[in-house]
Amino acid sequence: MKTRSKSNPGQNKKGHTAEVVGNLRDISEADRLKSKLLKKNKELEIIIDSVPAWIFYKDKENRFIHVNKAFCEVMKMTNGQLEGVSCSDLYPKEQAEAFWKDDLDVIATEKPKRNIIEPMKTEQ
Repeated sequence: MKTRSKSNPGQNKKGHTAEVVGNLRDISEADRLKSKLLKKNKELEIIIDSVPAWIFYKDKENRFIHVNKAFCEVMKMTNGQLEGVSCSDLYPKEQAEAFWKDDLDVIATEKPKRNIIEPMKTEQ
């Protein structure tokens, strides 16, 4: 059993510890679940990075939350450089606005858009 304890020592008038009040909590299950979640996240990251297509998802402010390896390679940036960045920071204004319009349509309808082709200029 793995435990975590917390105590608050009480002091007498002379400033000496007179009592200790604390509690113990078994954190074995929490640690097991945390380890399991980390493993699942790593597995998902490996799967997403193995796909040759660009995979990314963004928040409602148009910032990338997560990007896969294929997208990073095309953008010539790391995921650390891309995550948290907005499309308007990466693309010309017209192009970024078109991407964002599509994203807003998906958010509003809660239906994915499939088989769409969006032009994007790259150095390749």
